[in-house]
Amino acid sequence: MYAMPSHHLTHGVMLFFARYPIAGGVFGLLAAAAFGFLGVSSWLDLQEMPETPEALTLPEAILRLDEADDIWVALEGAVWDCGNIVHTQVGSGDRTYAVFTDESRSVLGLATFSDRLTCAELGDSAAVGMLGPMSDGVYQRLPERGFDLSDYAEADTRLSLCTFCGRGNSTLGVILGAIFVPMGLLMYPLCLYLKRDFEKKGLI
Repeated sequence: MYAMPSHHLTHGVMLFFARYPIAGGVFGLLAAAAFGFLGVSSWLDLQEMPETPEALTLPEAILRLDEADDIWVALEGAVWDCGNIVHTQVGSGDRTYAVFTDESRSVLGLATFSDRLTCAELGDSAAVGMLGPMSDGVYQRLPERGFDLSDYAEADTRLSLCTFCGRGNSTLGVILGAIFVPMGLLMYPLCLYLKRDFEKKGLI
């Protein structure tokens, strides 16, 4: 299949926005709103987040989740279920999804890693990240994604752990907001400039 060269695609986008600057302005406003929301929500998360993840046992973390939607935590005493590890590819990178529980298997947790890991590579220090309740939608899709939940029929607590989320992730959100909000707001003036420039060159 023929793939359009990236420079041709870039030129085509610029030509479109030069012809229709209002469309470019609307696109810029939508982008500014989206990244503004990301930046503000990330900044608010940073205000509530400790400087380092809090070391908690699973029971302690579950109690803390009664008071917060999610917490940045280093879980102690989590038991990895080596029979419930699934690897997928996201873009050019790998993801590992691993089930963790407690000794009684009354907890069903799903940890997400931005790398390909084996059970032997998962240790106590790996259970670090943003912990929150597992949504019903995620839980219902687990069997079709390859997870065996037969041992978790009595699990009354369901958790999700994002191991690549935390202060660094929120800081990145603030930075992206600070960069792309002004860029989005400048889209309309930029499109007007492109329109005048392309008209002088006889391209439109």
